[in-house]
Amino acid sequence: MQQPHLPTNEAIAVVHTARSLTEAMVVRGLLEGAGIASPELGGGSPSPWPGTVSILHPARGVEIPIYAIESQAARARELIAEYLDEVERGNDPGEDS
Repeated sequence: MQQPHLPTNEAIAVVHTARSLTEAMVVRGLLEGAGIASPELGGGSPSPWPGTVSILHPARGVEIPIYAIESQAARARELIAEYLDEVERGNDPGEDS
């Protein structure tokens, strides 16, 4: 994903914690598709695939923080909550009705 220009003086906030690499990619794509900057900070993992740790150590689980700049954090959380609510109800938010 192409990173949008981020203001260098604005704080970032964790807006969601993904439980898999796939979830992280979907949520970041959702945010970026809505014009919300979601910087990829790496989380300190030496692996480019942080979700693979759950295969090696399933008891440890996976937590991948998803970030947004502070001025867009509230909207990002709203979008994520709406998306997860649709998924939980069994609807695919990406499908046209």
